[in-house]
Amino acid sequence: MNNKFEPLSPNDVVSIDNFSQVRVVVEHPMLKVKEFESKAKTNLLGTYTDKREVKWVTDGVNCEILKPGGDWQKGKVRLKICL
Repeated sequence: MNNKFEPLSPNDVVSIDNFSQVRVVVEHPMLKVKEFESKAKTNLLGTYTDKREVKWVTDGVNCEILKPGGDWQKGKVRLKICL
């Protein structure tokens, strides 16, 4: 696994590892990227006070990613905030 940031497509599926141990920015451990983006925007607006929230934008959260027509790939999902 490399540290290169690769944007995901809206129809890619993300499955979050250790879901109960990370700050819940979404309600379910597995969902499409387009749903994830919508939920994360709503739940992460404001300041980051919890270390589990900060992890989403710094180190990233361990996950598996499924691209249409592909196999599951291990990686990290990290939020990139653009203003």
